[in-house]
Amino acid sequence: MLLVILPAIPLIGGLFVLFKRSRAINIPLVTSAIVFVLGGFGLGNVFEGRPLNFRIPLSGPYTPTFHADSLSAIFVLLAAFLWFAVSIYAPEYMKHEGGTRRFEFCTLLTLSAVLGVFLAGDLFTILLFFELMTIASFFWVIHRWNKEAVRAGYFYLFFSIVGGLFLALGIVLLGAATEALPEVGGGFVAPLDSRLFTWSVVLFMAGFGIKAGMAPLHLWLPHAHSVAPTPSSALLSGLLIKVGAYGLIRVGEFAGWGRVLGSGMTWLGPGLALLGACTMLVGVTAALLQSDAKRLLAYHSVSQIGYIILGLGIGLYLGSDGGLGLLGAIYHIVNHALFKAALFLGVGVIYLHTKETNLYNLGGLWRRFPVTAVLMFLAVLGITGAPGLNGYASKTLLHHAVSLAAETGTPWVVWVERLFLLVGVGTTASFTKLYYLIFLGKPAKIKISGGVSPRLQLAMGLLTAVMVGIGLAPEFFPNNVAVPAA
Repeated sequence: MLLVILPAIPLIGGLFVLFKRSRAINIPLVTSAIVFVLGGFGLGNVFEGRPLNFRIPLSGPYTPTFHADSLSAIFVLLAAFLWFAVSIYAPEYMKHEGGTRRFEFCTLLTLSAVLGVFLAGDLFTILLFFELMTIASFFWVIHRWNKEAVRAGYFYLFFSIVGGLFLALGIVLLGAATEALPEVGGGFVAPLDSRLFTWSVVLFMAGFGIKAGMAPLHLWLPHAHSVAPTPSSALLSGLLIKVGAYGLIRVGEFAGWGRVLGSGMTWLGPGLALLGACTMLVGVTAALLQSDAKRLLAYHSVSQIGYIILGLGIGLYLGSDGGLGLLGAIYHIVNHALFKAALFLGVGVIYLHTKETNLYNLGGLWRRFPVTAVLMFLAVLGITGAPGLNGYASKTLLHHAVSLAAETGTPWVVWVERLFLLVGVGTTASFTKLYYLIFLGKPAKIKISGGVSPRLQLAMGLLTAVMVGIGLAPEFFPNNVAVPAA
């Protein structure tokens, strides 16, 4: 029953938002805290190899099922924690954007949909919540209702609908290939028709790849992330694109993690790895060319999702030796959510007080925003993979996985390893540019309003504290959480 209660809590919170008269209570904050605590206590046993299952007994052809294993629990707790941090930040920020009630309602509806995806036990239920997530988050993108926001919103909606159609068609072909749709978390699927099974996997890759921002299906992402209010951008980049990564991991289960892939699926590991490498390169190259801070961060979401997809591809390619790739991908999903949300929130602080996101119109702001500068510096160190921060741990695992694959001497893997290092240099260069132009460059000749609200810095501080904690004890998360999931 817990698996239904968790997605229902944000829905109940959304009703309170619609009908409340007083704004004294931060309902998204309370709701996400309840989900985090309840999920932490209720899902703890799944890390000991005891998954939870629940079926809603409906009459008819469709019976919704819910499933929680250690992978689901990681994503549920990550979602609740990010929503909690952003809910501390959002009320102060949304005073300047307006439409606070509409924003809070869409936020809670999106949280419910995201939790539903992570806890779904069958592919139809995943699709149902996936589409609900698309509709709810669409109103984030068009929140400002100006020409740019509406254009980006419809761009986002178009790509998301196409992604949903790919998933629906993939489900149909998978059912035809297996005669009975596999359950989520059920492991390897032995298809009766390998050709239909292959096409279903291709469609799942495209559908989830669109949501993840995988090149060349990433075109919606920089537009949507740059026009949405900053709390929405933090959640879009920190978590919603991870829904696509979660879907790709589940598709990998059907193909067979830790197994030598069948003759019709040998392309899957190399294909995902090469798509991940291309996504890394496209994202970091575009980021280097940006002058707008939010667009730079958005393109780095593309680049960092490339790391994750590369890890998944290498994991499938190496078969029984590929655990390190899957482990590194799961680890980097969590780490990217933390430092990218913190970076977006930091840029939002600067925007609130300068009304500017063009890097070349900023500069010397560390004097006015010293706490924000320190917190963003930690987040920059995290995303660039500096030792002592969380990004170093997950990127090291991913690099070891790629190096292990490169030891086979296969030319494409050797070049992927070189590209891995090159993208790391590009990431460092682009974030040096971002940080220098905002905080260390020549002082900007722009009007800067008032002091920074402690709430904004508290939200950033919460995220960076977890980042530093992971960096100081990098073995804790893999040993206790990620290894059971992998």
